[in-house]
Amino acid sequence: MVEEQDILNKRQILLRLLGAGINITPNSLDLLLNANLKNKDLEELIREISFLSNFKSHLTLDILNQTKYSKLVGADVIKENVKENIKEDTAGDTNEDSKEELKEDLKENSNKDLHEGRSSKNKEERKLKSSTPIVPKQKQEQIKSEKHISNKRKQQMKPKNRAVVSLESESINELLSTNEEYVDTQTTEKNPQKSDQKLNGKPSGNIEGQGSISQFDRDIAKADRLASDVLDDGMMQEEDEEIELIPDSRLKLQDVGGLTEFNPIAKDYAKQIEVLKDPTQNLYTEGSTKDFYDVTIDKFNRLKDIIEKSYTPSNNLLPIRKLNLLPNSKEVAFIGMVTNKSVIGRNRHIKIFLDDPTGEIQALVRNVSENNNLYKKMKYLLQDQVVLIEGYLKVDSKRKSRIVFINDLKWPDISESHRESIPDIPLSIAFISDIHLGSTNFEEKLFLKFIKYIRGEVGNEKTQKQAGSIKYLVICGDLVDGIGVYPSQESELTITDIYKQYNYAAKLLSNIPDYINIIYIPGNHEPVRNALPTPSVDKKYCQPLLDLGITNVGNPSVLNLHGIKTAVFHGDSIIDLNTSIPGLSNEHPELAMKEYLRCRHLVPSYGVKTGIAPTGRDWLVLDDVPHILDTGHVHINGLGYYKGVLMVNSGCFQSQTNYMKTLGITPTPGRPVIADVKNKKINATEIDLVG
Repeated sequence: MVEEQDILNKRQILLRLLGAGINITPNSLDLLLNANLKNKDLEELIREISFLSNFKSHLTLDILNQTKYSKLVGADVIKENVKENIKEDTAGDTNEDSKEELKEDLKENSNKDLHEGRSSKNKEERKLKSSTPIVPKQKQEQIKSEKHISNKRKQQMKPKNRAVVSLESESINELLSTNEEYVDTQTTEKNPQKSDQKLNGKPSGNIEGQGSISQFDRDIAKADRLASDVLDDGMMQEEDEEIELIPDSRLKLQDVGGLTEFNPIAKDYAKQIEVLKDPTQNLYTEGSTKDFYDVTIDKFNRLKDIIEKSYTPSNNLLPIRKLNLLPNSKEVAFIGMVTNKSVIGRNRHIKIFLDDPTGEIQALVRNVSENNNLYKKMKYLLQDQVVLIEGYLKVDSKRKSRIVFINDLKWPDISESHRESIPDIPLSIAFISDIHLGSTNFEEKLFLKFIKYIRGEVGNEKTQKQAGSIKYLVICGDLVDGIGVYPSQESELTITDIYKQYNYAAKLLSNIPDYINIIYIPGNHEPVRNALPTPSVDKKYCQPLLDLGITNVGNPSVLNLHGIKTAVFHGDSIIDLNTSIPGLSNEHPELAMKEYLRCRHLVPSYGVKTGIAPTGRDWLVLDDVPHILDTGHVHINGLGYYKGVLMVNSGCFQSQTNYMKTLGITPTPGRPVIADVKNKKINATEIDLVG
């Protein structure tokens, strides 16, 4: 794979960090500019700091001092920078020029090369000496394993005798200029089209790590202001035309009861629960490099099978090794896993590296009018996704190089011909998540009102009839707040014993009528491992729930509930997607859920903040299309349809925590979602317990 040779400028560094949910202080930004970073250097830095125990989404000089970059300028220089920063804080914020300069960078027209180097003095060569990060030994091993796998994964997927053909980035424009049949004259205009790759939402970390607020120093405040200024500068969210939005279906629950006799129809039906997919019993792993290789190959093969069943390309599919052996230019089609994506040249073409088990090749999406729709879709293309590519393979025998000019790209999406039959049943499913029992912010009154609703004790005749149809209750993770999930959590708990939290949960859930069957998966606050997929909660913790007959499965799982195929996933990677794709935000979790369905994977990119365990099988692939995809995690309700699939994020029963305030998260507690079947379509209604 050809590495980027250009040194990153201020704009590139800042936008990549913001995309990873990291705010950087001005002094730290200056230090990285002087380091003459390349893409690979910055990715390694992001990966390194993510393992530091004291890293809280702000890249400060103190954090940099725990990385190999502390050696770059020496401890004395770092101390001097800190002293200067203190002086600036005393005199007031003097970094306005820096922010204004950054705004000007963002307003540059599209003919500025994204890979333009910095000034000559910043291009002086500096050799970075590696040093062991100041982290516990266990974290050091994780970092080594992460880097080893990142560097070796592609080599493992390639046979030693395969054909490898390289193409330097400088030769791409030359190839374009010589490929007269496939080059639009607009690529040489003075004002080429601008890329729509902008940041459209504020970066956010994992809202589930709800630690207490500390007194941020002025440096961190500057970083937040700098990020806010950048993200607010003309970055409007685009409306997604592919999602069928659900009109305001919120039903306010009247706090009255006894209007009619409660005769629940669900009581007349026997339960029909079939667990179609549960990773609990199949999660053994040694954590070796081979395990990572095996799960990557399994992911590739599963998604490749979905693509081959869904699409018939105009040309025969070829493995990449054969593409690299073709002697002449021709139309081709192949399936590959994305290993890198970058914007190149003044015309802002998009270069993509892809591989399969046989080899690696690079491709190009040209920023020309004929590719307008394809080019816009590229913002949704992420590393590690598996896609079908159709295009023109340009072979340059003289330079011994080749590249595919992409005409079409398809994800392992839900095919247009897919039509899942929907059973005609008078029953419904209730979805809730993120209750956080044991937290000081648990909304107990709202939860008790929900139980009254489900028992038919409040509401009018319409809501009582709806409540009487509920046959299944799905709890999509974080039923309890857990113990030791984040620093100083104990001060924000009303119940500080995990066993007592589950006893309290069983006491509340025991008030739900026996004819309603409860399904429960863990979130990131339950006593299970952090890396996905996670097993069901061990019975030593949740035995009181099992005594109630609750179906206890892992995360993610797929269940057949009276003929309704329901995929249940806590949604751990939603925030990763929101910080990786322009236009996505925590306020609309259904947009991220659409990406799950588009790429048919619940954690599309490896190596972001959501951990993935290297099991032999990739349990995060959505092999089959569900009727309903249910998530939680972000504490904000979201509803929508994507190609016939109902997407539900069922909010929470926890009020805004101190940590949420620092991220600008406004939760929507007390809005459970009820899904039922009407006119051969699954409909969704939010029950507003607050109103």
